[in-house]
Amino acid sequence: MLAFKRTSLIPILLVLLILNFGNLALSQSLNEKVLKACGYGRTIKEARLNALKFLSSQILTQVEAQEVLTKKLKQHKLFKSFFSRVKLKTQAYLKGVKYSPPTKSDEFYEVCAYFTSESFVQTFKFLTSKLNIDLTSLSPSELKKAQKEAYFLLSLGYAFNNTKTIKFALNKLRYIYELLNYCRLIVVTIPKNAKVIVNETPYPSGKLILLPPNRLYLIKVVAEGYRPKEFSLYAFKGEKISKLIELQKVFKNPVKICITSNDSLTKKLAIEFLVNSNVNPVSCNATKYRLELELHDDKLTIDQYRRHLLTLVIRFYEHGALKRVIKGKLKPFFTFKNYNDTLYQTKLKLLINTLLCNFLNSNFT
Repeated sequence: MLAFKRTSLIPILLVLLILNFGNLALSQSLNEKVLKACGYGRTIKEARLNALKFLSSQILTQVEAQEVLTKKLKQHKLFKSFFSRVKLKTQAYLKGVKYSPPTKSDEFYEVCAYFTSESFVQTFKFLTSKLNIDLTSLSPSELKKAQKEAYFLLSLGYAFNNTKTIKFALNKLRYIYELLNYCRLIVVTIPKNAKVIVNETPYPSGKLILLPPNRLYLIKVVAEGYRPKEFSLYAFKGEKISKLIELQKVFKNPVKICITSNDSLTKKLAIEFLVNSNVNPVSCNATKYRLELELHDDKLTIDQYRRHLLTLVIRFYEHGALKRVIKGKLKPFFTFKNYNDTLYQTKLKLLINTLLCNFLNSNFT
């Protein structure tokens, strides 16, 4: 094993410490690979920490890990600066490290750190437990931390020539790269069996969709027995978008229902929506179903503006018995006081359509 030559000249020793905390040696004993690194410090704690830092640093400088990763991700333009960043505080990843008894020369202690096959197993379990989570839920900063953990695990795999570890770490690094550099889209649908179509490729509800960034996408949601919906979005690098899309049910056979409301515009908009679902309004004497829509607008006039706070209550009756109540409201918004504003009708229509869509998907099934 290579070792420092100690001297009583403190300045010379300090220069040596700055250049290197210790030396790494690989030994083979009873078919077990052991990594050994020695460090120096004014205290035992400092000497241990320096030995651990040097051990971690040497694991990260595995040439094979850098070359393989660069080749695998060359299309992703992996920069050299990444390798310098991952060296920060990675000594905390090492588990099961053994230390030699400290020796002292002049004002400095020397401690050697031993990383064995058992240490490798403990470190592997520690890092894989951190990486075997739902990475899609992580923020960009958390993903970068996971990237550092995966790269350290890759270097450790090469240090111990462990194929399983190398394969696991490479897969995680590829996936983390995509999460960091693509737009993450998750569309949850009602009904659950609806398909989310992106670039003619169908995805199930709740499935993570990775979109190449800096593009405009048209997303379509379809399901048998429901009116399709479309929406567009511009994908930004590293962005995470979650959407809940509820489709409007369309009945095969016409459904007759009586519709009443305390507001004429509310009734008109409700009928327009229901007709598209094959629900036909009739007189209350001609059907057992009745839908009652009650609108409240907590208005407040401020100069030439009018603030609206819309609340809608929908009551569903069958043979005169109340079966279900749905209630919803919108955040306050403003319109001009002196003339009709299309914003009011747009907001009211949104509220009516959302509640009626929820109603149709939970009744007549």
